[in-house]
Amino acid sequence: KFEESSSFVLRATTEVEKNEELTISYLDGDGTSLDFLDKYGFFTEDNPNDEILLAKLIPSIPTTLEDDEEKQREIDTSVVENGSISAVMTLRMSLKKRAGSRI
Repeated sequence: KFEESSSFVLRATTEVEKNEELTISYLDGDGTSLDFLDKYGFFTEDNPNDEILLAKLIPSIPTTLEDDEEKQREIDTSVVENGSISAVMTLRMSLKKRAGSRI
């Protein structure tokens, strides 16, 4: 897990030209949004690898999208600073919205 006090160094294995764009590949392209959130603390919308999550995870979550939206508002306005709970709620809502658009 990456902590605020953590740091990392990228070392090029080949010559890099000045102003050349450098990119990083996360999870070899096969990670779900849950994988990204767990390993890197963020996720992207419309990840094609989320089909597994949409099929398996959504039916197992007992709350509705509206329940999650209300909980997210409570988290956003609470004095407790817990970005990870907010990120999980945002992911859940994103997945539910995607699943709902197919129903």
